[in-house]
Amino acid sequence: DKRWKYDVLESRVAATLRSVSLAKSWLPRLLQIGLATLEAEKRQAARRATKKSMPGGGKGSSKNEENKDENDLTVHKVFGSIVTPTLRRLVEHIAFCALGCANQGSKFKLGATFGKSSSDRLQMILKSPLPPTQTAKCALELADLAAAIQESNDSMYSLRPLEDDEDGAKQRAEYKSPLEGCLKMANDAVVMIERRVCIYSFDACARKCSLSASGSGTFDGESLLQCVQKLSEDLKRPEDCSSEVEKGSYLVVQKCCEGLNSYIKDRSDAARLRVVAECNDALNTTI
Repeated sequence: DKRWKYDVLESRVAATLRSVSLAKSWLPRLLQIGLATLEAEKRQAARRATKKSMPGGGKGSSKNEENKDENDLTVHKVFGSIVTPTLRRLVEHIAFCALGCANQGSKFKLGATFGKSSSDRLQMILKSPLPPTQTAKCALELADLAAAIQESNDSMYSLRPLEDDEDGAKQRAEYKSPLEGCLKMANDAVVMIERRVCIYSFDACARKCSLSASGSGTFDGESLLQCVQKLSEDLKRPEDCSSEVEKGSYLVVQKCCEGLNSYIKDRSDAARLRVVAECNDALNTTI
């Protein structure tokens, strides 16, 4: 009966992976098309300028041709009115599939992109955080998505409006990439999911260390050190997860101390001295 719940969670992971793959595949292609179209626009603008500079060149142009030029969709307009809104919806969908809901206390607004009319039980699963393994997998995908959008965003400055006239020059000087909003959303999602990765990692480490401390009277500082080292290798936004690392490390040490306290109950003084030696060794090495 519970199998369908796991299937829903796995479907969210699969949707995240496929959607990220779609964005990574098509964004560079669209930029290549945009650059090629911009070159064609430059050639067309040069022909118009040459025609106007010729004696009597401007007299032959009709009002309909001028209106046609004004109504033509430029590369900048296409990316601003078509590509960017579509990418924003895709990023929102990826964030919803990977996160389900925003972290507690976060200003990030995360709305459901599908399943709004489904049953309450299904909506609850769709809007719940993914388990640790799936979260870690989606965290890598979101980081790749943010990197792909960042690369495309940097390339967007090559698609700035042409300086045909005074207005064009002003627009070019004040240009802001239409992908800025999508990039911010992707970066916020990366920070949010990586904070969850930290919380999950330290929770698992705390459980392991607590069992080791209460069962055999050992302070497993090595596990804490390995946990922090692994996070330092995996996290793409470590500077935004410093609070979670600090709180997580404190939690592990606290659970170790509680486990050691439980271990020495009804034991000899030798066991107590051993625990003191364990703590001293941990303070001087792994901690």
